[in-house]
Amino acid sequence: MPGCGVPEDVVVDLQKELRNDKFELREKLSKIRSTLFASKARLDEFEERVQPLHHVVWCRDNLTQKFRATENVVVRVD
Repeated sequence: MPGCGVPEDVVVDLQKELRNDKFELREKLSKIRSTLFASKARLDEFEERVQPLHHVVWCRDNLTQKFRATENVVVRVD
């Protein structure tokens, strides 16, 4: 670079290293994004599979509460 006292070849080498580092970081970011999107897709799939189970659990709990409400009912037949 003119006027800073650093040899031109050193500057060129540093620029190459920076470009290489930038390229490597972009590759890593791309892999991280791919992993993130794959994880999100798996999570969405899992939530779709589990959602019907929430309904089953709710029905079971609701029926259990209704059954318990009738446990103490005494019916007299005269």
